[in-house]
Amino acid sequence: MLIVVLVFSVYDKYFSNKKLSNSTKITQTKKNVIDKVKSNIVYDIKYISYDNNGGKYIIEADRGKISNDNKNLTLMENVDAVIILKDSPPINLSSDRASYDNMSYTTMFYGNVTMAYMEHDIVSDNLYLNFNQNLVTISDNVLYKNLNTSLKADEIKIDLITKDTKIYMNDKSKKIKIINTN
Repeated sequence: MLIVVLVFSVYDKYFSNKKLSNSTKITQTKKNVIDKVKSNIVYDIKYISYDNNGGKYIIEADRGKISNDNKNLTLMENVDAVIILKDSPPINLSSDRASYDNMSYTTMFYGNVTMAYMEHDIVSDNLYLNFNQNLVTISDNVLYKNLNTSLKADEIKIDLITKDTKIYMNDKSKKIKIINTN
């Protein structure tokens, strides 16, 4: 009987506490995983889309989260993107944030937006890309620069296939500012 009590005491002191300790650690690990899922944050995001004309759209971000209102919408931060059209040099985009719809491939870039295509550079507050229709709308504090010219406007619309460009001022009484830098 003394041996049974001794074995039980040793077991209780050394082995049962360890099991309780391991159980607690597992619970904490599960809790951390659940917290990460609830936060809905994704790191190192990359989406690649293709159009019917052989074009390719790649968008990457340091982090983002799925919108609570629309599960197809990813809200991204520190964003870089490239549009590669058939028989055309790439168009590079970057911004502080973007909203990317993974069903329609439309993207709204906002905050320190830059667009670079060959010797053409555009900075603005916002840029809306409709990849399926190959249209870009750049708006709010738009500044365009190339080798010889600077231009300030409220909005620029670009057809990515034809390269047709329309430049606007929201207030019809204001004029687009063009500066020749030669």
